[in-house]
Amino acid sequence: MKFFQKNNKKKFLIISPIIFLGIILFSFRSISKRENINYWLKENFTGGYVFFFNTKNLMNKSFYNIYYKITDIVPTLDILNRNYEGESNKPLDIYTEEIDSFLHKIVKEVIPAKDYLTANVGGDLPGIPGGYFEFIDNENIIVTNGIGKLFTYNFENKEFKALKSNLNQIYEKQDFKGKVIRNLFGRFGIKDLYWDKPNGKLYASMTVENEPNSACYAMGIFKADLTLKTKFDEINNLNFEEFFKMKSCHKHFNGHATGGRIKAFKGKILFTVGDLDHNIHGDRKIAQNKTNAVGKVIAINKNGTFEVLSSGHRNPQGLYVLGEDIFITEHGPKGGDEINLIKKGKHYGWPYYSYGFAYSNDDIFRQPHTNGYEKPIYYFAPSIATSEISFYKEDQFNRWKNKFIVGGLASKSLWLLDYDMENKRVMSQEKIYIGHRVRDFGISKDGIIVVITDDQKIIRLKKSNIPKWNPKNKIRFL
Repeated sequence: MKFFQKNNKKKFLIISPIIFLGIILFSFRSISKRENINYWLKENFTGGYVFFFNTKNLMNKSFYNIYYKITDIVPTLDILNRNYEGESNKPLDIYTEEIDSFLHKIVKEVIPAKDYLTANVGGDLPGIPGGYFEFIDNENIIVTNGIGKLFTYNFENKEFKALKSNLNQIYEKQDFKGKVIRNLFGRFGIKDLYWDKPNGKLYASMTVENEPNSACYAMGIFKADLTLKTKFDEINNLNFEEFFKMKSCHKHFNGHATGGRIKAFKGKILFTVGDLDHNIHGDRKIAQNKTNAVGKVIAINKNGTFEVLSSGHRNPQGLYVLGEDIFITEHGPKGGDEINLIKKGKHYGWPYYSYGFAYSNDDIFRQPHTNGYEKPIYYFAPSIATSEISFYKEDQFNRWKNKFIVGGLASKSLWLLDYDMENKRVMSQEKIYIGHRVRDFGISKDGIIVVITDDQKIIRLKKSNIPKWNPKNKIRFL
């Protein structure tokens, strides 16, 4: 052909890239306004997209390590790797403050843990949670940071002890950082740590990649043996194995809207799963499907099968079982964080009903809940960015007894809620300002509250010896 004669080869080499570029530009016309170029490339050229970002991430990581070696600055991750060889370290600069709440004066003990917990803001892992924990006993806790590094802390001796575990290796194998998810901002990693004491199992949930380099993501739970017979000083070498993994493949996956809380209930494991942002920017049919786990509270059997308990959830980051009742907290959009009492088979409204607004300030949701959609027992407006929820039964803060406590991330507070158990309604709230993003908290058997923050702090709250109110004899009835 004349076109391929020697004189025309140069023209062909020039025209071909132009034609290819034209095809690409024409294809962009079909991209939704909500989808960016990264997402389009991921969907249409997954293999090349994965290779490009894996290479980019490897180069960034190498540069990061070289830079800090040259400047003699040790980053958080290097400190973590160094400390997690079984060393025991005492924290520095523990300090106390006093909080004057309405019902009690509170002593706040702040324990810096920057060598152990992850930093939610800044650093190499922006958006990763600070960590999650469980009480071993009143004086000892076991903690994981946001990337699966486990350690213990003893409040009496004020000592950290790094634990050997494969949980961080499992996290690293997921290989999320900057690879195949659009709008990635590091919102991945560990989502909860739960110790099922009667059955001797320690559970950890996290975002998972279904298959290596598959661009398919879901939520999973891993478990390790930890029995009550194990002495605190002997806890080590925890080997986590897969307990549950969502089978569905999600190439649209917002790691910020995953939920991930775990509790035991009637021989099963409760698990809260967020909508992965499907209800607004993804495929709404996925989250509204009654058979999968997306946007649901599920009960998982020992063999890994599960039953859907409720649906219509956005991002449930708090879970508590009170007798026969299951309570969750979940994030609304711009406003409308909810506390929901879970009833089997009920739909809790998202994304049709919400007491908040779109982040663009558009009024697109229906309110209040009608047409059979279950109402929350309470909602926060404006949002507090809810985290864990618990119920106070102990005597330490005697005026808090039989009240709910809810953690707040953006509000940097604990919220005390007076709950009418007979009528199942919240009657009042009190904001107790902590000054740190409350990622996780728990209550020991002696009533002391421990908080894990997103700025690498462990905080312990006790009642002050100075009474808030002068004790007097109560007025007697006539």
